Amino acid sequence: MKKYTVIITTFLILVLSSIFENYFKGIGLFCSFFAILVFNVVLNRLNRYVFTPFLSILVLTIVQAVISILLGKKIFLWGLTDIILILISCIIPYFIKKIKLNYVKGIILFLYFSLIAAYSYYIPKLYENKVAFGSFTGDKNIDLKHDYAFLGFSKGTEEKLSISDFKDKTIVLDFWNNNCGVCFEKFPKVDELRSKVTNKNVMFLAVNVFKRKSEIKNGLEMFRDEKLGYNTLFISEENAKELQVYAYPTVLVIKDNKIVYRGTIEVLDVFKNKYFDE
Repeated sequence: MKKYTVIITTFLILVLSSIFENYFKGIGLFCSFFAILVFNVVLNRLNRYVFTPFLSILVLTIVQAVISILLGKKIFLWGLTDIILILISCIIPYFIKKIKLNYVKGIILFLYFSLIAAYSYYIPKLYENKVAFGSFTGDKNIDLKHDYAFLGFSKGTEEKLSISDFKDKTIVLDFWNNNCGVCFEKFPKVDELRSKVTNKNVMFLAVNVFKRKSEIKNGLEMFRDEKLGYNTLFISEENAKELQVYAYPTVLVIKDNKIVYRGTIEVLDVFKNKYFDE
C-alpha cells in the first residue's frame, strides 16, 4: 500500500512540476528530476528497473504535454541535457541500492542534488537569453559608432547627455518603453542588482525609448511612480536601434566605449563579477 501511495505522490509532484515548468522554470525542473528519482526508487524496489529510464521519460513527457495544453502553453520539449539528467535520475537508485556504506550514499545524493539544483537555476536563464539575444552569456565586444545622445531630467529641467558624460564608468542601461508591461516587472530586479554591486564606478540607468517626444512626460511620471533607486534617461527609437536594442526590456553594459553585454537582467546578475570587477 505504501508503494502505491508513493507512486501517487510522485505523480502529483510531476503534475505540480509541470505547472511550475510553465511559470517558474527553475523550480519546475528541480521538481521534475526529484520526482523521477522517487519514481525510480519505487519501481526499483518493485524490480522493474530495466524499464524505468524509458518509462520515466514517457510518463514525464506525457504529463508535461497534458498540463501545458490545459494551461494553453507551448509543449515543453526535453533537450539532450534534460534527457541525460533524467537517465542519471533513473540510474542513481540502482547504484544506491548496491552501495553498503551510508556516507558514500550521502556523497552521491549530495552531488546529484547539487547538480540538478545548479542546472535548474542557471539553464532556464541562459536559455531565455539565447532565444532573445542570440547568446547564452550575453558577452559582446562592440565598439560604439557614435557618442549617442540622451535626454535627462534633473528637478524637472531637461538636459542633454551622451555616453561620453559617463567616461571612466561602467554603465548599465535598462531599455524600456511606456507600453512594456514586462519592463515594469523587471525594474525591481534591476534595482536589486544595483543594490548588490559594490563597485562605485558602476552606474545603473533606465533608458526610455520613445517614438515621439510627446511620450516623454508620461514615461517620466510612470517611472517616478516606481520609486526606484536609479534614474531614467530618454532616447529616440532610431538611436536605440543603432545600439542594437530592438525589444524591451534589453539590458546593455557599456565599458570603455564598448558594449560588453547585451541580454537580460537575470543573466547579468549571474555574471556580475565578470562585468563589474567585483
